[in-house]
Amino acid sequence: MCQRKFRGGRWRAYTGPSLWAKYGKDGLDGLGSIVLDLDNEVQSVATDNLGAVISGLPVTTKLTMYYGTTELNLSSLSVRQVDGITATADRKTGIITVSTITPSAPTNIRIPIDASCVWNNELIERTTYLTINKIKPGADGRDAILYSLVPSVDAMHVDKKGVADVKFISCGIKKTQGEVTTMLTSVPSGFQFKYVIDEDLAENYTID
Repeated sequence: MCQRKFRGGRWRAYTGPSLWAKYGKDGLDGLGSIVLDLDNEVQSVATDNLGAVISGLPVTTKLTMYYGTTELNLSSLSVRQVDGITATADRKTGIITVSTITPSAPTNIRIPIDASCVWNNELIERTTYLTINKIKPGADGRDAILYSLVPSVDAMHVDKKGVADVKFISCGIKKTQGEVTTMLTSVPSGFQFKYVIDEDLAENYTID
């Protein structure tokens, strides 16, 4: 995700994109919030020069709704129609699957996803978006190379005492080129892999 902050009476510029550590807290003083979590909301597929997908399908992501740190049963889950896209949603598992992306689909695809649950006899409805980027071959005609972050957990939860349900989080890098996908053991040449905790300085991250 990208973020910006309001300081000195004005909004600062957006930061570069980074992996967002998502978490939810128990409600304070008996209150809580309904949180919708999509475990991988930005993904990519490789295409040829005409925009036809050659690797990366199907694209899948899982949607979960929480009250504080309690996972809720979904009452409904649906994907809105987007031209050039075939997508389905499974309410029981929360899995959204994009099976088809046509060459005419835009380079940057945003797919609206609607979900609902019942809490305290009230229907709660939320909408989120799955973003898919079409990556075309390089100038030399070689298959596009996609790098994806693979965190060890999709979300972490912190109770009202400040205790997290996850003690340790790691992150790997997945490389996809054509139909070949591998997990990397080192950072690709020309790239840097860093992490930031709160507002501290960025630190180098080593793949285990």
